[in-house]
Amino acid sequence: MEDYKINPKKFALWSAIGSICMFFIGITSAFIVKKGADVANGHWMFYKTPVYFYYSTIVIVLSSVSLFFAKKFFLKGDKTGYQISMLTTSILGTVFLVLQYLGWCALVDIGIYLGGGLSNPSGSFFYVISGTHALHILGGLVIMYWATIKAFVRKTNVQSKLGIELISTYWHFVDFLWLYLFAMLLFF
Repeated sequence: MEDYKINPKKFALWSAIGSICMFFIGITSAFIVKKGADVANGHWMFYKTPVYFYYSTIVIVLSSVSLFFAKKFFLKGDKTGYQISMLTTSILGTVFLVLQYLGWCALVDIGIYLGGGLSNPSGSFFYVISGTHALHILGGLVIMYWATIKAFVRKTNVQSKLGIELISTYWHFVDFLWLYLFAMLLFF
């Protein structure tokens, strides 16, 4: 009989990804239901999505591409390519968060607030969905910067590829998650 073992760290990561998916499925389901009810009774506020969110979407996709190359360079043993790609990915992840922040500031400038007497569920959902995603990006960035520093100070060992596999899995997940969330916010 074959023994199907999964690395405990990979299992933990996939369990966390499953939990994150459940959270965002729940919140986007609530968004769809609330929007349907509020549009029907005229309480949903429509507004133009600030351009910063479009830019941040491009940046997060580019960061995923950069990390794809980082993993390729790592597996080939190309330390310089790996270092440059990891640093690029880390910087792009940070730029994504900065653009998200600028997008939230632009929302405030047009009168869209998270809470309070002047808020509307349409804006509140946008803040909550994009903000909780940004927290997941921030968590990934902490690990990304740690791995980037490690890439510069330690010898690259192709045999120990678990770290880059875990980082790649998580980062590509939060990339695709943003694409899903942003599409939900724009089109539903």
